[in-house]
Amino acid sequence: MTDLFRSSHVTAALYFTDQGHYLFKYKEMKAWQDSPADNHTISKSIREPEVAAAFSHIGSDSGYLQDGVIRVGNNSQGSWFVLVNKPAKYTIEIIGKGKMTIPVPLLVLIGAKGLFNIYALATKDFSPDAVAFHAPFPNVNSTGWICWGTGNKLPKVAANKANEVIDLFLKSPFNYDLKNGKSKSCSDDITKKYPLITNKDQYPVKDMVSMNRSIGRIIDEHIQDRG
Repeated sequence: MTDLFRSSHVTAALYFTDQGHYLFKYKEMKAWQDSPADNHTISKSIREPEVAAAFSHIGSDSGYLQDGVIRVGNNSQGSWFVLVNKPAKYTIEIIGKGKMTIPVPLLVLIGAKGLFNIYALATKDFSPDAVAFHAPFPNVNSTGWICWGTGNKLPKVAANKANEVIDLFLKSPFNYDLKNGKSKSCSDDITKKYPLITNKDQYPVKDMVSMNRSIGRIIDEHIQDRG
């Protein structure tokens, strides 16, 4: 089939590649040129939002993003975001054991499909290639899903609510649900680890339990549109 872009009546064309990318080609005619045959062809790779904006004539604006929010988007199941919470000390509360201040590793909070999931990294900075670890907290199941209980009123999944969600998670009292499998040395109950690290400046990341997948892969699984 002849490429219609060669026709003198076609000024631009959009190509869909088998890699999920888009290639935009258009003919640029300078003022000094005498005919369309003299057009100069320009090609450039463009992203899906740019394609959508071009056809709908509607742009998009995420607004001012909160600190720590590294990715935002939406699909047929709603908005999604990815928040990175750097390592720091936090005062947490364990029901029956009271409050204690402990170091917390780098956390990655994913809000997608109306749910919130949380993971830990052993690094000080985020990298999509970094190995994901089970977040060292009770109330988080084996897939990273946060069990909020019945007393917390959660905001909708939205990038401008990301820090509110992570604060709510760290400040809400933890119970003993889902307490196992988060620590190598205290595999039966992660809360047993907390009194041992209250005087530490950094979380003992070597004690964390690997999920044997990269955080980038986990993020992609959560934000994939399966609607």
